[in-house]
Amino acid sequence: VQQHVSSWAQQKSMHFYDNVRVLMMDVLHNVVLKLNTSPDEVKQAAALSAKWVGGVVGNIDANETTKAAFASGMAAREQLITLYTEKLHAPDLPNGLAAAMRDAFGVDSEPTLNTCFALTFAGLETSSNNISNMIRLLSTDPEALKKVKSEAASVSEKHKGLATIAAQDALQFTYAVVREALRMTYAVGAVPKVATEALTKPDNAAELPAKCPFQAAWKAMSVLDPAVKGELNVWKPER
Repeated sequence: VQQHVSSWAQQKSMHFYDNVRVLMMDVLHNVVLKLNTSPDEVKQAAALSAKWVGGVVGNIDANETTKAAFASGMAAREQLITLYTEKLHAPDLPNGLAAAMRDAFGVDSEPTLNTCFALTFAGLETSSNNISNMIRLLSTDPEALKKVKSEAASVSEKHKGLATIAAQDALQFTYAVVREALRMTYAVGAVPKVATEALTKPDNAAELPAKCPFQAAWKAMSVLDPAVKGELNVWKPER
């Protein structure tokens, strides 16, 4: 994170979301999967993933534009498969999730490759969206940003710079910022839920009976939260 943020600070201007996506791809490849991916390969994978997702998500109309986007997305997917395969075959692949999947299911098996794809698909866009929006929200709230920086410095000093579980638990205000940003970000379009009791929607539409499955965005679910009543679109991490 420090390497990426340091490089951002040296730029006069940048496309923030694209840079956050590269950071998240680096985390997924080199921290979660441990694929030993170089900086240039990380950037390549982030660009290919964007093309892949853009081609296969939301394209339900069979017109020429969406057909071309789908073909481009699938071609990007094949390039990602090639990159993952090369990394999984590398003799110096570090011990980690990718190596464990390779050893358990085989280097070219569907479970191994699908794990790489699932983490990329599930973790890249949602995390990038939320981090980008969280920093955007913090940029409008100097006091909250000051508290986050102060808390980070204090906890880092106390825990000698180590990101231990205890250190993470001590970041109480930062955790509140993350939760509030999640509440205000449509990072996940629909979360599967089951009503534990009958629910009446705020617009007085049809009632959801108890035990009825439904889907809702996180922000939509906060409509019924007493802590945000009347302030659905108000950024207030201290709540």
